[in-house]
Amino acid sequence: MVEVALIKDKNVALAQRIITLRGKENLVFNPFLKFYFQNEAGQHELQSRASGTTVFGIKASVLKKVPIELPPLSEQKAIAAVLSSLDDKIDLLHRQNQTLEAMAETLFRQWFVEEAGEDWVEVKLGDFFPVLTGKKDANFSTDDGKYPFFTCSQAAIKAPSYSFEGAAILLTGNGDFNVKRYIGKFEAYQRTYVLMPYEIKYFSFLFLLCYK
Repeated sequence: MVEVALIKDKNVALAQRIITLRGKENLVFNPFLKFYFQNEAGQHELQSRASGTTVFGIKASVLKKVPIELPPLSEQKAIAAVLSSLDDKIDLLHRQNQTLEAMAETLFRQWFVEEAGEDWVEVKLGDFFPVLTGKKDANFSTDDGKYPFFTCSQAAIKAPSYSFEGAAILLTGNGDFNVKRYIGKFEAYQRTYVLMPYEIKYFSFLFLLCYK
């Protein structure tokens, strides 16, 4: 996936490999341009022209030649307004979810860490699940994949098939360390640990245990 973002702050420093696009006045509405390149068609145009092994990306000289379909400016603004409203709602739900997860973590630590009793016994995580790893390379992903593909990044990409099915806790083996959980059919990157509890009743407990 080629990352695309709208930067509203003019006083911001950007890394060398970040390309800045500014739409021509009265022709292109910048928020619309962001949504265009974030959707499946726009991502396909970018990824089909991207290159690199160590660092995967698209060159500015190549980006200039990417064709885009532009509706009238008034329609661009209307489309961007609707999508921005949805983005705001998604962001609100995400922040609410983070708050709930923080509350759950606080209760978890209070009940199972700070108030541990003398009669508690020590067990190993391996007693609850086998430690598996994904087998697929990142190049296995596809734009039109049907199943979530969990890699070392925070967000999942897509895969055309799946190797795992069930309730799983996913830990990254390197890179951007994070812990995720998912229930269903999915694929995993070769450096992602897949922990599927033997008993579903321990799923949420084990996730909170691994979360922090």
